[in-house]
Amino acid sequence: MAFSVKKFGVNFGGIAARGLANEDITWELDNDEATAYSDMRGTDGEIVYNGQTQGTCTVTLQARSPTNALWAAAYAGQKATGTDLPLTMYDRNNDTKRIAFAPKATLQKTPPFTVGNSEPLVQYTFIFPTCVPPLQAGA
Repeated sequence: MAFSVKKFGVNFGGIAARGLANEDITWELDNDEATAYSDMRGTDGEIVYNGQTQGTCTVTLQARSPTNALWAAAYAGQKATGTDLPLTMYDRNNDTKRIAFAPKATLQKTPPFTVGNSEPLVQYTFIFPTCVPPLQAGA
């Protein structure tokens, strides 16, 4: 499977990520989507679906990415005004096509400032109360 970062994107508050680091990007729900229950004999049971779709998305950018300043400004504006900002993740790679969307998202906390001899990276963890989890976007 050939993955190309050029065919992948994350968009927060209308600002597309540029300078994605060569790190995994995750979109994860906090809770299980379904739970199975069985009776005392173990012969009959039910599956209960959980409608809760809150979760997190973790994205790592290169420290020199212009997106860092833009996302910081969007986050500061969001905190000051209470404005809802959406988060979208899309993957147009042929083998892994997916899309996910959260209508309300925010940073869990401001990313730490790190310096050193290696190429610095900035990791963002977004949280959201509800989302459309990553769905297969096409074959």
